[in-house]
Amino acid sequence: MKKTAIFSVLFIFTSAFNLTQAQVTFGVKTGLNSSNFFEKNDDKVLSEGYKYRTGANLGLTVDFPINNNLGVQTGLTFQSRGYRIEEVKDVAGYDLELKSKTYLNYIDIPINLKYTYELSSFNIYAIGGLYVATALNGRYEGSSTFRGRTDETKFDIDFGNDQGEMKSLDYGLNLGAGVEFGAFGLNFTYAHGLANLSNNTNNYRLNNRLISISATYRFIK
Repeated sequence: MKKTAIFSVLFIFTSAFNLTQAQVTFGVKTGLNSSNFFEKNDDKVLSEGYKYRTGANLGLTVDFPINNNLGVQTGLTFQSRGYRIEEVKDVAGYDLELKSKTYLNYIDIPINLKYTYELSSFNIYAIGGLYVATALNGRYEGSSTFRGRTDETKFDIDFGNDQGEMKSLDYGLNLGAGVEFGAFGLNFTYAHGLANLSNNTNNYRLNNRLISISATYRFIK
Protein backbone atom coordinates (compact mmCIF):
# COMPACT_ATOMS: atom_id res chain seq x y z
CA MET A 1 0.00 0.00 0.00
CA LYS A 2 2.78 2.43 0.90
CA LYS A 3 4.68 1.70 -2.31
CA THR A 4 1.50 2.23 -4.35
CA ALA A 5 0.92 5.58 -2.64
CA ILE A 6 4.45 6.77 -3.40
CA PHE A 7 4.25 5.95 -7.09
CA SER A 8 0.75 7.44 -7.30
CA VAL A 9 2.11 10.75 -6.00
CA LEU A 10 4.81 10.72 -8.67
CA PHE A 11 2.25 9.93 -11.41
CA ILE A 12 -0.10 12.72 -10.34
CA PHE A 13 2.80 15.17 -10.03
CA THR A 14 4.10 14.32 -13.51
CA SER A 15 0.66 14.46 -15.12
CA ALA A 16 -0.08 17.88 -13.64
CA PHE A 17 3.04 19.35 -15.19
CA ASN A 18 2.37 17.70 -18.52
CA LEU A 19 -0.91 19.56 -18.65
CA THR A 20 1.01 22.83 -18.59
CA GLN A 21 2.85 21.74 -21.79
CA ALA A 22 6.16 22.66 -20.17
CA GLN A 23 9.41 21.65 -21.86
CA VAL A 24 10.26 18.58 -19.80
CA THR A 25 13.91 17.47 -19.66
CA PHE A 26 14.86 13.91 -18.76
CA GLY A 27 18.24 12.78 -17.49
CA VAL A 28 20.24 10.05 -15.81
CA LYS A 29 22.57 10.26 -12.83
CA THR A 30 24.99 8.12 -10.88
CA GLY A 31 27.41 8.72 -8.06
CA LEU A 32 28.54 7.98 -4.53
CA ASN A 33 26.76 8.20 -1.18
CA SER A 34 28.04 8.71 2.32
CA SER A 35 25.34 7.64 4.78
CA ASN A 36 24.79 7.44 8.52
CA PHE A 37 22.09 7.07 11.17
CA PHE A 38 20.88 9.34 13.91
CA GLU A 39 19.80 7.19 16.88
CA LYS A 40 18.36 8.55 20.11
CA ASN A 41 16.69 7.07 23.19
CA ASP A 42 14.91 9.73 25.25
CA ASP A 43 17.56 12.46 25.67
CA LYS A 44 20.54 10.17 25.08
CA VAL A 45 22.13 10.17 21.61
CA LEU A 46 23.34 6.64 20.79
CA SER A 47 24.86 7.34 17.39
CA GLU A 48 27.77 9.60 18.34
CA GLY A 49 30.26 6.84 17.50
CA TYR A 50 28.59 5.80 14.25
CA LYS A 51 30.65 6.27 11.11
CA TYR A 52 29.61 7.11 7.57
CA ARG A 53 29.35 4.23 5.11
CA THR A 54 30.10 4.59 1.41
CA GLY A 55 27.45 3.48 -1.07
CA ALA A 56 26.09 4.30 -4.50
CA ASN A 57 23.22 6.11 -6.16
CA LEU A 58 21.71 5.59 -9.61
CA GLY A 59 18.58 7.09 -11.09
CA LEU A 60 16.50 9.08 -13.50
CA THR A 61 15.80 12.81 -13.28
CA VAL A 62 12.92 14.88 -14.67
CA ASP A 63 13.05 18.68 -14.84
CA PHE A 64 9.92 20.81 -15.26
CA PRO A 65 10.71 24.48 -15.97
CA ILE A 66 8.45 27.14 -14.46
CA ASN A 67 10.33 30.10 -15.92
CA ASN A 68 13.87 30.85 -17.13
CA ASN A 69 15.39 30.37 -13.68
CA LEU A 70 12.96 28.37 -11.58
CA GLY A 71 11.81 24.80 -12.04
CA VAL A 72 10.88 21.58 -10.31
CA GLN A 73 13.10 18.50 -10.35
CA THR A 74 11.90 14.99 -9.53
CA GLY A 75 12.61 11.44 -10.67
CA LEU A 76 13.45 8.00 -9.28
CA THR A 77 16.73 7.18 -7.53
CA PHE A 78 18.23 4.01 -6.11
CA GLN A 79 19.98 5.01 -2.88
CA SER A 80 22.34 2.89 -0.81
CA ARG A 81 22.10 3.93 2.85
CA GLY A 82 23.30 2.61 6.19
CA TYR A 83 26.16 3.13 8.62
CA ARG A 84 29.14 1.37 10.21
CA ILE A 85 30.64 0.97 13.66
CA GLU A 86 34.29 0.49 14.60
CA GLU A 87 35.14 0.64 18.28
CA VAL A 88 37.42 -0.94 20.88
CA LYS A 89 36.30 -1.46 24.48
CA ASP A 90 38.32 -2.49 27.50
CA VAL A 91 36.98 -5.68 29.09
CA ALA A 92 38.90 -6.90 32.15
CA GLY A 93 42.13 -5.46 30.77
CA TYR A 94 41.64 -6.94 27.28
CA ASP A 95 40.55 -5.23 24.07
CA LEU A 96 37.12 -6.06 22.70
CA GLU A 97 37.04 -4.97 19.04
CA LEU A 98 33.60 -4.43 17.52
CA LYS A 99 32.94 -3.88 13.83
CA SER A 100 29.66 -3.78 11.96
CA LYS A 101 28.04 -2.53 8.77
CA THR A 102 24.35 -1.95 8.16
CA TYR A 103 23.29 -1.94 4.49
CA LEU A 104 19.95 -0.43 3.45
CA ASN A 105 18.74 0.00 -0.14
CA TYR A 106 15.95 2.42 -1.01
CA ILE A 107 14.06 3.82 -3.99
CA ASP A 108 13.68 7.59 -3.54
CA ILE A 109 11.30 10.06 -5.13
CA PRO A 110 12.61 13.62 -4.66
CA ILE A 111 10.46 16.68 -5.29
CA ASN A 112 12.73 19.73 -5.32
CA LEU A 113 12.49 23.34 -6.36
CA LYS A 114 15.48 24.16 -8.58
CA TYR A 115 16.83 27.68 -9.08
CA THR A 116 19.33 28.05 -11.94
CA TYR A 117 21.66 30.99 -12.51
CA GLU A 118 23.05 31.16 -16.03
CA LEU A 119 26.66 32.21 -16.62
CA SER A 120 28.52 32.61 -19.89
CA SER A 121 29.77 29.03 -20.30
CA PHE A 122 27.96 27.09 -17.57
CA ASN A 123 25.07 27.21 -15.10
CA ILE A 124 25.00 26.91 -11.33
CA TYR A 125 21.91 25.92 -9.39
CA ALA A 126 20.50 25.27 -5.93
CA ILE A 127 17.80 22.78 -4.98
CA GLY A 128 15.61 22.32 -1.94
CA GLY A 129 12.58 20.22 -1.19
CA LEU A 130 11.38 16.83 0.01
CA TYR A 131 11.94 13.16 -0.64
CA VAL A 132 9.83 10.06 -0.08
CA ALA A 133 11.51 6.65 -0.09
CA THR A 134 10.62 3.00 0.32
CA ALA A 135 13.08 0.33 1.46
CA LEU A 136 13.94 -2.52 -0.90
CA ASN A 137 16.09 -4.65 1.41
CA GLY A 138 18.66 -4.46 4.18
CA ARG A 139 21.42 -6.49 5.79
CA TYR A 140 23.55 -6.40 8.96
CA GLU A 141 27.09 -7.75 9.13
CA GLY A 142 29.05 -7.59 12.37
CA SER A 143 32.02 -9.11 14.15
CA SER A 144 33.53 -9.07 17.65
CA THR A 145 37.14 -9.97 18.41
CA PHE A 146 38.23 -10.76 21.97
CA ARG A 147 41.52 -12.39 23.02
CA GLY A 148 42.24 -13.62 19.51
CA ARG A 149 38.80 -15.08 18.86
CA THR A 150 36.46 -13.55 16.28
CA ASP A 151 32.71 -14.19 16.17
CA GLU A 152 30.62 -13.04 13.20
CA THR A 153 26.93 -12.22 12.92
CA LYS A 154 24.99 -11.73 9.68
CA PHE A 155 21.27 -11.38 9.09
CA ASP A 156 18.76 -9.74 6.77
CA ILE A 157 16.86 -6.76 8.15
CA ASP A 158 13.09 -7.22 8.29
CA PHE A 159 10.80 -4.34 7.36
CA GLY A 160 7.32 -3.87 8.80
CA ASN A 161 5.42 -2.43 11.75
CA ASP A 162 6.24 -5.01 14.42
CA GLN A 163 8.79 -4.85 17.22
CA GLY A 164 12.24 -5.80 15.93
CA GLU A 165 11.40 -4.67 12.39
CA MET A 166 12.30 -1.43 10.66
CA LYS A 167 9.71 0.76 8.99
CA SER A 168 10.04 0.68 5.21
CA LEU A 169 8.70 4.19 4.53
CA ASP A 170 11.18 7.05 4.84
CA TYR A 171 10.82 10.76 4.10
CA GLY A 172 12.74 13.93 4.76
CA LEU A 173 14.28 17.15 3.47
CA ASN A 174 16.67 17.71 0.55
CA LEU A 175 19.17 20.54 0.16
CA GLY A 176 21.83 20.77 -2.54
CA ALA A 177 23.68 22.60 -5.28
CA GLY A 178 25.28 21.83 -8.60
CA VAL A 179 26.87 22.99 -11.80
CA GLU A 180 25.86 22.23 -15.42
CA PHE A 181 28.05 22.32 -18.52
CA GLY A 182 25.47 21.89 -21.24
CA ALA A 183 24.02 18.39 -20.92
CA PHE A 184 26.55 17.31 -18.28
CA GLY A 185 26.35 18.21 -14.62
CA LEU A 186 27.71 17.57 -11.16
CA ASN A 187 25.64 17.95 -8.02
CA PHE A 188 25.88 17.65 -4.24
CA THR A 189 22.84 16.82 -2.09
CA TYR A 190 22.22 16.40 1.63
CA ALA A 191 19.11 14.43 2.67
CA HIS A 192 17.91 14.79 6.26
CA GLY A 193 15.54 11.98 7.23
CA LEU A 194 12.52 12.97 9.31
CA ALA A 195 10.73 9.62 9.50
CA ASN A 196 11.28 7.58 12.64
CA LEU A 197 12.26 4.16 11.24
CA SER A 198 11.99 2.41 14.60
CA ASN A 199 8.94 0.53 15.89
CA ASN A 200 10.18 0.70 19.46
CA THR A 201 7.91 2.41 21.95
CA ASN A 202 8.59 5.45 24.14
CA ASN A 203 10.99 8.13 22.82
CA TYR A 204 13.31 5.99 20.73
CA ARG A 205 14.20 7.47 17.31
CA LEU A 206 16.10 6.23 14.27
CA ASN A 207 16.62 8.55 11.28
CA ASN A 208 18.53 8.36 8.00
CA ARG A 209 21.25 10.84 7.04
CA LEU A 210 22.68 10.94 3.51
CA ILE A 211 25.27 12.92 1.55
CA SER A 212 25.33 12.32 -2.23
CA ILE A 213 27.64 13.40 -5.03
CA SER A 214 26.33 12.60 -8.52
CA ALA A 215 27.25 13.11 -12.16
CA THR A 216 24.29 13.79 -14.42
CA TYR A 217 23.49 13.76 -18.13
CA ARG A 218 20.37 15.50 -19.43
CA PHE A 219 18.82 14.71 -22.80
CA ILE A 220 18.58 18.26 -24.10
CA LYS A 221 16.97 18.81 -27.48
